[in-house]
Amino acid sequence: MSEGSMWQNVDNHGTSHKMTNLLDIPRSFVNSGAEIEVTSDHHQMMVPNHHYGEVLGIANMATVFDAPKNVDRPAPEYDTEVVFYNHTQSLCFQPHPEYDMKIMTRTYFFKLMEFFFR
Repeated sequence: MSEGSMWQNVDNHGTSHKMTNLLDIPRSFVNSGAEIEVTSDHHQMMVPNHHYGEVLGIANMATVFDAPKNVDRPAPEYDTEVVFYNHTQSLCFQPHPEYDMKIMTRTYFFKLMEFFFR
């Protein structure tokens, strides 16, 4: 619905890692440009639609970006971790806030929810 796509397979996302927050969230514990530790347990990654989506969180972990067999696209400049689509009111969040071990990931997720959907 938001016209994004995905990388079928990326590497280096099987453990927690640093993510850069790109959004100033009022009353939050993290400012724009700050790095936070996020959970990571995936091998696929979002390719945002840059006409509609606002990238809010990025990382630089992956070195392999496998596209679907019928798609030819250049490797991205960064790993997309968080995207917001205003026209569909969709928050796309790659880390795992449900994991208890990374309270920072969970706090960041709920701060985003409060910011966009309050």
